Amino acid sequence: MAKARFFTQTKQQGFSLIELVAVIVILGVLATASVRFIVFGTQIYVEANDRQIVLSKSRFAIERMTREIRGAIPNSVRVSSSESCIEFTPIKASGAYRDDTTTPSLLAPSTGTQLDVVSWNGVYNDDDRLYIYPTQSTDVYSNTLVRYMILDLSSSIIIVDGDDPVISLTVDAGSSFEEHSPKRRYYTADKSINYCLIANGSVYDLYRFIRTSFSATQAVPSDKSSVLLLGGVLMAEGLTNDLSNDTTHPFDISSSTLNRNSVVNLYLEFTANVNENMFFNHEVHIPNVP
Repeated sequence: MAKARFFTQTKQQGFSLIELVAVIVILGVLATASVRFIVFGTQIYVEANDRQIVLSKSRFAIERMTREIRGAIPNSVRVSSSESCIEFTPIKASGAYRDDTTTPSLLAPSTGTQLDVVSWNGVYNDDDRLYIYPTQSTDVYSNTLVRYMILDLSSSIIIVDGDDPVISLTVDAGSSFEEHSPKRRYYTADKSINYCLIANGSVYDLYRFIRTSFSATQAVPSDKSSVLLLGGVLMAEGLTNDLSNDTTHPFDISSSTLNRNSVVNLYLEFTANVNENMFFNHEVHIPNVP
């Protein structure tokens, strides 16, 4: 007797519409989160790279100014009335002099033409200015012969015999210094260095230029063309200092006292990102004394 065979057919099932929609929504959320994460990471990298570039440029300007200011003649630093420019006179040569010889002392009211110096490095030229005991910036930049004289090497330099290498420097005749340096120090110079903030749209650029002629009036260029005529060189750009605010002036100086040397404060703000600035608040101590 034959047995009947029964075949069962397996029912095939697929995804429902609700499941498909749920998967699409989940994938969309994950994709959005991933894209935002990648964009956020890229933005952080770009901003950090921009800040690093600004930091490198600003550090160069700050370091250059710091090194030059530290080598300035005592009390030669002066700041413009707008506090947008700073000027100082770098030391070309320095040493000690003596006043225990027959050479005229060059101290008022006495006058003479020679100064015996103990230390000698040979870095002297005609028309270099020789300073003794400058106590304020007007003593450095004024053309009245009170704290400085002009070196005159048209006459031969006289080597004085003795145990120490004493040199007699010839200076302009008929002049005299007001006071002796307490430690008998002298300095020579032939130029001044200037740093100025020049407006460039809504920000400022920092320029450096050199003046070889000394003047009681400080040079304050009004625009880019003026500073370029003075030989200005761009040192930094994108500064956002507010010159109308006393707390954000770029340059300030604290005069020396009995217990400390002069201090120059540098405050420079730089544009780093759209809504972010970087600033340096840096103090430069001037070790040189009159």
